[in-house]
Amino acid sequence: MADDYRAIHQLWTQGNYMEALEEIWQIQDELLTFPSFQAAASIENLDLRDLVFRACQQAATISWTNTFEREQARQWVEQRLKAFPPPPVLIEHGDLGLAEAVSDAETYRIEMIHAHLLCTLAVLQGEWTSGTVPSGKAMFAKELSAIAEATDVPLSFFYNLMQELLPEEVKTRQLHPARPTLSLTTLLVREGREEGVVATLTLELLPNGTGTLYPSPDLAFVRRDPSFRDAEKNARTYVESLGLWRKDRDVCWRLERRDRQSILALGGPSLGLAFATGMAKLLVTE
Repeated sequence: MADDYRAIHQLWTQGNYMEALEEIWQIQDELLTFPSFQAAASIENLDLRDLVFRACQQAATISWTNTFEREQARQWVEQRLKAFPPPPVLIEHGDLGLAEAVSDAETYRIEMIHAHLLCTLAVLQGEWTSGTVPSGKAMFAKELSAIAEATDVPLSFFYNLMQELLPEEVKTRQLHPARPTLSLTTLLVREGREEGVVATLTLELLPNGTGTLYPSPDLAFVRRDPSFRDAEKNARTYVESLGLWRKDRDVCWRLERRDRQSILALGGPSLGLAFATGMAKLLVTE
């Protein structure tokens, strides 16, 4: 097994993300959690989002100008989907708490990995010639809608993820006008501790939306507990009561720790005020 970890480490550090994920997918050790794999593989700053997103983005990118490579990438994605669900190493993170909460966290990760693979297929099969999400958007609408319901993440989030998976040269051709953004300083406090971590909450107003609020794709694997999601919804309801909410706009939010450490989960209602204040300030300029 040690040789397998060294091989994965080499693939990862060489930028062969698709192969690295494929190798990790083969690990069926029921006792191996993702944190213990991280330690054993000695891959610095490896998180689940980074691993899955980079592999999926590579599948979309390397195949963009070559039909043969595009077919290989499509087969790579379909092989992952046929081998679903992912092995324990990708979904078990040593979560603490009640069994039900742990099960919910693992189910959330499974759904998000599924969504990344489906979005990658949409990118591979769609025609990306305009500045809007194209034909690929409708390809897996039913499947993505089911995932959106299971994870309590709006469907717009997954369409945004498709855009993020696009090769840089395609994104360059689809340059959008500067979008209104607003950043606030917040404090993240871990339950049971008195000290907190300073973070930046950034809100971005997106055109051609459906009036939804959702996290940015880089927070895809950060699970938000019910009280946190309720705080988001209550903030949106408050801004709507002020007459500021736009049905033709979306608000995408991003949260980053100032110490550059990863955010693993979000819980509690404490960011509700920051959401409400930030969105009101952002939308009043419209």
